[in-house]
Amino acid sequence: MKINPGDLRHKIIIQKHTQSTDFVGNSILEWIDFKTTYAQINNLYGDEYWKAAAHNQQNTVTFLVRWTKDLDILMNNKQLTEYRILFKDTFYYIESFDNIQYKNKLVKIKAVNK
Repeated sequence: MKINPGDLRHKIIIQKHTQSTDFVGNSILEWIDFKTTYAQINNLYGDEYWKAAAHNQQNTVTFLVRWTKDLDILMNNKQLTEYRILFKDTFYYIESFDNIQYKNKLVKIKAVNK
């Protein structure tokens, strides 16, 4: 799969859910920036949209980004619920992650705005 580099024009931030402590020792859950990158973004359409709607996930968006070692770490973590994507002040929670044909060139991330 080839992509025009100009199509990766939308800035996204992948965030990770972490636990830290404040100055008095209380546990704090917070989101920190894990990776900033550029993506091609598509809404679901056709059969894919209707399948998602059957599960009340019609707010699913597909992000296509270049593969990096950081994203490989995310994929190997197997805890996708620890990550989310920030795009235009909206949070998308990652549902699936696909290193397309395992070529380490492009990654397709499906995420839902809940």
